[in-house]
Amino acid sequence: MLSRIIIIEDEFFVQIHLTKILTNLGYQVVNSYHCTEDFLEETDWNFDIALVDIFLSETLTGIDAAKEIKQKQKPFIFLTANQDSTTILEAAQLGPSAYLTKPFIEADIEAALTILKLKVAPSIFDPFFVFLKNNNYTTTPLTLREIDVLKTILLETKNSITAKKLFISENTLKTHLRNIYKKFIINDKSELINIIREISKKK
Repeated sequence: MLSRIIIIEDEFFVQIHLTKILTNLGYQVVNSYHCTEDFLEETDWNFDIALVDIFLSETLTGIDAAKEIKQKQKPFIFLTANQDSTTILEAAQLGPSAYLTKPFIEADIEAALTILKLKVAPSIFDPFFVFLKNNNYTTTPLTLREIDVLKTILLETKNSITAKKLFISENTLKTHLRNIYKKFIINDKSELINIIREISKKK
């Protein structure tokens, strides 16, 4: 579900870079378009999510593409390297699922797509993903890597073994744990485990 993606982006190397990231994350890029005109002429609408550059070089903009995509009730994510406030405001009024700013970071793309999928079909996704967005338990959302750490320490309390399972150093693990404790406003691992167990009882 929500695995077939199209890209509307006029920069060739950005298209290639995005396709590589999305493929590595397990998504299928079913088509890429250089401009909105090509997209509207060629699409069969057989996709789940669209990644759309707001600023395109032809007559029609990414906002024009997004308007058509929205009419088809398909989710879209805007891509941009420009922070022009007027255009961003116009884009925001269309209700995109997220914004991704160039140059892209793989973790940001993964998080945006995961949150989008969670909104559409929350019952089929990992319950820990509730921490990826604003919630009642943390001061700010966790990152995907912090969720990996959280899930692993619930199964293994020794830092040395946890670090090996996550393929990171113990120092890196300790940094992640400090950030998690800060977000949960707690002091140590035992408090964290108790909180997660209490949350699980409420599910």
